[in-house]
Amino acid sequence: MKYFMFIVILAVVALVQADDWSPKTVDDIKKIREECMKQVPSSDEEFQKRKENDYPDVESVRKYALCNSKGWGLYKEGKGFYPDRVAEQFKDDMPEDEIKAIVNDCDEKTKEETDDERCYHLLKCVMSTKLGDHIKDLVKRLE
Repeated sequence: MKYFMFIVILAVVALVQADDWSPKTVDDIKKIREECMKQVPSSDEEFQKRKENDYPDVESVRKYALCNSKGWGLYKEGKGFYPDRVAEQFKDDMPEDEIKAIVNDCDEKTKEETDDERCYHLLKCVMSTKLGDHIKDLVKRLE
């Protein structure tokens, strides 16, 4: 009986943690970006490139992308993007099934092992799709 109660408690904790995520608002995203800029400083040139949606494959850019993706709750360390969360975040712009398919396709193409490299390459792949156009529009609204 003790083991059964222990398992039930663990299941409840897991469900509560799983339901803890919610889509981010524009204000949330601005705060996350500001915090990531503090955590991952960049040169003036690199900062300007970010504003123009130009993200070169350098360590600081990869770490900035990872910081934002984790801050949004869209990236799980060692795993990649959560397709369901990405779909939930952007479902107003596109059908959820289409978003999930894009994320899953990019995930299959991305084989990097470190989280910053994996996140960066996943993001580059996603940004080259229809979903990426919607994300770029969102970023423009933030500025």
